Amino acid sequence: MAISETEISERTADRAAEKAENAATIKDAEDAQTAVADAIAVLTTFYKNSGEVQKEAWESFVQVRRHKNEPGETEAEPELWSDDAYTGTEGGASVIGMLEKVATDFAEMESQARADETEQQDAFDAWLTAEHMDKAEKTKDTDMKNSRKGRYEDKKSSSEESLEHTTKELESTNQYELDLQKACVDGDSSYAARKDARTQEICAARSAGDPGEGVHGGGLSASDLKRSKIFAVLTTVGQFLLP
Repeated sequence: MAISETEISERTADRAAEKAENAATIKDAEDAQTAVADAIAVLTTFYKNSGEVQKEAWESFVQVRRHKNEPGETEAEPELWSDDAYTGTEGGASVIGMLEKVATDFAEMESQARADETEQQDAFDAWLTAEHMDKAEKTKDTDMKNSRKGRYEDKKSSSEESLEHTTKELESTNQYELDLQKACVDGDSSYAARKDARTQEICAARSAGDPGEGVHGGGLSASDLKRSKIFAVLTTVGQFLLP
C-alpha cells in the first residue's frame, strides 16, 4: 500500500511538470506567432512602399487633390496607370515568405503541444483511476483478512482457556489416582487380607452400637469408626483398580 501511494505521488508530480512544460510551449508559440504576424505586417507595408513588394490593385488608387482650372482652361485627363515597368525585387517577398513559414512552424508547435497535453492527461487519468480501484480492492481485502484474523484470535484464546482448565482437571485426576495407588495397590497387605479387615471393621462397627459411648462404653471411639468407614470406602475402590 505504501509503495502504491509513493508511485501515485511521483506520477502526479511528473504529470504536473509535463503540464507546466506544455503550457509554456503553447504560450511561447502563441507569443511567437503574434510577434511574427506583427513583423510581417510592418515589413509588408515597408516593402510595398519601397516597391520591393507589389501592392494590391486597390492600393494603387491614390486620392489626388483636384486642380482648379482657370477660365477657358481645359481640365487635363487624370493619369490612372503608369507605363513604367515594375522595378521591385523579390527580396522583400522572400523575407515575408520566410516569416510566414516561421509563423506556420510556430502554429504547428502550438497544435502539437496541445495534442500532447490532451494525450498525456488522458493517459494519466486512466492510470490513476485504475490505481485507485486497485487500492480500494486491496484495502477491502485487507479489512476482511483482519476481521477473520480477529475471529481466529478470539477462538484461539477461548481454546487456550479451555485447554488450561482441562489440564488442571487432568492434573487433579492424576494426583487422585496416585493417592489411590498408594492406599489401595501399593499397600503391604493383600487384597484378601484387606477384605477380611474390612469385614471385621464393619462387624465391629455394628456391634459397637452408639459411637458416642466411646471406648469405655465397650464400643469403638468416634475417630476409630471414622477411620473404619474411610478404609471401607478405599477398599471398595481398590476392588475396581485391582486386576
